[in-house]
Amino acid sequence: MKCARRRCSRRRSTSTPASFRREKLFALGTEQGARALGISGGDLLTKRPADYVVLDASKIDPWSPALNALVYRGEDAWVQATFVSGKRVYVGEPSPLARRARDAAAAIAKRLI
Repeated sequence: MKCARRRCSRRRSTSTPASFRREKLFALGTEQGARALGISGGDLLTKRPADYVVLDASKIDPWSPALNALVYRGEDAWVQATFVSGKRVYVGEPSPLARRARDAAAAIAKRLI
């Protein structure tokens, strides 16, 4: 049994989200995600539909590389607008669920302080 356990632990993947580089994680969420769905993605091209998000870059930590901040610490508050197939579908107002979550987190933080 002990030997079998050792073999199993060797076969386990060591690829955790923390072990991926930021570029790989960003690619997984963009062009590779599109490829998995069987659609083209990852490029903004003239006369092609595009899904993208406009972020408020001033909210990103100035001491952190932008891609690090986006991949590891991104916040919904950074989102200014969202476009699907080139059409604006969201403009700067947090969803009711996001507002409730933020209010609940603030209430918990207040109790802890």
